[in-house]
Amino acid sequence: MLSTFRCMRWMSSLPKWATVDPVKLSGSNPHTVVNILDGKSVTTGLTTKVVDPMNGESFLANSMADQALEQKFIDSQRSIPRWGLHNPIRNVGRYVMYGDVFFRIAAELRKK
Repeated sequence: MLSTFRCMRWMSSLPKWATVDPVKLSGSNPHTVVNILDGKSVTTGLTTKVVDPMNGESFLANSMADQALEQKFIDSQRSIPRWGLHNPIRNVGRYVMYGDVFFRIAAELRKK
């Protein structure tokens, strides 16, 4: 019960960085989920609908990749080094950046 109360209190006001209000999400107010390719939002005309099991309305549209976009995703994956981007030995600065990001996330979660 306490966790439900905390969740309701948290969702009563959205932070400024939120892009979707989950309370207002519905069939009459749907959201389109986009793909991220090389750090940019990418959409196509192809979408698949996600149906709300509570009322049967389609409340999300997932952007699907066409063949040309699929090849771009494959090429993007092939450009990543074999050791990955998150190797702490080869990319120390990235781990310092992630520490800062998680610190800021924790600070946001502490706000009332």
